[in-house]
Amino acid sequence: MSPAPIPLRPAAPALLPTPAEDALQAAFARAEAVFVQEITALRAAAPLDLDDFTFRKSQIYLDVMRLGRDPGTGRLGPEMAARAANLRQLIADDLALLALHLEAVRRISEIIADAVRQDSSDGTYSFGPRGAAS
Repeated sequence: MSPAPIPLRPAAPALLPTPAEDALQAAFARAEAVFVQEITALRAAAPLDLDDFTFRKSQIYLDVMRLGRDPGTGRLGPEMAARAANLRQLIADDLALLALHLEAVRRISEIIADAVRQDSSDGTYSFGPRGAAS
């Protein structure tokens, strides 16, 4: 007697994304575009409107936070998890470039402030070339 055949189960139907997941995909796409634009401009030292980028990133953050609380988004599938990891890397790259630019601005402002202080000083409290009081 041969064993009873194992009934084949039909493949589970592919789950269609929910409207919340579609919205999350769109928010990730917008975020990726904004960060890529800002990173590209920062690397090229091109003029950019930081206020505009800050506003756009704030709006995306708000959208993603709201969507993350929506029960319709559920757990991130592999595709969305990969996009989230990519977005996380873009944010890290953007942060590093912004920090570099802020440090450059800080150094330049120190140079300018020192020059203004030296120019406006009458020399009363300054030291001569060998450290002796003038």
